Amino acid sequence: CRSAHADGLTFQEFAAGWQGIYGGLANKPWISCLGNHDYGGWMFNHGWPQQIGYSFVNKNWILPGRYYSKVMYHDGFTVEYFIIDSNAWDAKDGDIDPEHNICSRKHNHAGANCAAAGGPSSILTCKSWF
Repeated sequence: CRSAHADGLTFQEFAAGWQGIYGGLANKPWISCLGNHDYGGWMFNHGWPQQIGYSFVNKNWILPGRYYSKVMYHDGFTVEYFIIDSNAWDAKDGDIDPEHNICSRKHNHAGANCAAAGGPSSILTCKSWF
């Protein structure tokens, strides 16, 4: 997980990837939510805190937390979006369904820990954290 407070290089790498793929579309607001691959696919200890942190340095990347709402104003109408992290349904006890389990013992290393970034402190606490 590293830290929720990513350095400039991390943000530059993220921006290059995102803007490199989507080009000019990245200059519009993106209302985002975390998916299982943002946590690491079968794991919980990859770069998701940095994606949340990027919201605070780029106004078009909107992902201020795992759960949030956002009101968008358009000509003649307003839309309120509710974003939820549904990865709780892929968070199971460590030995259950390892191919569809973000807390799997098979894919997370024994010392996996995201506590410094506000996440699960271990495989044992992973399911309850989600």
